[in-house]
Amino acid sequence: MSVLRLRKRLASRVLRCGTKKVWLDPSETHETANAGSHQQIRKLIRDGLIIQKPVTVCSGVRCRKNTLARQKGRHTHTGKRKGTASARIIPCRLLRRYRESKEIARHTCLTARLARSSWLTPRRPADLRPRKPAKGREDWLQAKEEEIAKTLSKEEEEETEKEAPLCRLSKNAKW
Repeated sequence: MSVLRLRKRLASRVLRCGTKKVWLDPSETHETANAGSHQQIRKLIRDGLIIQKPVTVCSGVRCRKNTLARQKGRHTHTGKRKGTASARIIPCRLLRRYRESKEIARHTCLTARLARSSWLTPRRPADLRPRKPAKGREDWLQAKEEEIAKTLSKEEEEETEKEAPLCRLSKNAKW
């Protein structure tokens, strides 16, 4: 076994992965035990006697099944709880109060464990505060509209001055 452990370590260096991701063919242990260098390990990889295992995927089906079980009340008893009872209940009460006063959306749901540290402080977390539209953009748009209105009024005045008849004399003219 110790001989194969060395081969597994060499193969993990060649494949650039962890030793848990290296698979050695159990039917060809004699051949893999004789490989003592990186070159020989590369040959065994080419022959298919040593394979890199695929990356394990987090099962969404299992996750959904477990959340359904937790909704029914499974896996939620004393061994699974972190924090005192008061620390677990205070956030739930605060969430309910905020939902009733419509300070947060009805569908907003945080677990007590995630929200505990922020709920026990007197202020609310920033992500649950009602969002206000950005003031800077509104002010900028309003200023831009005023600027456009001023330029349009100036252009209209210039046009009316150009259209004035040439024969008309100004009041200050001396003849």
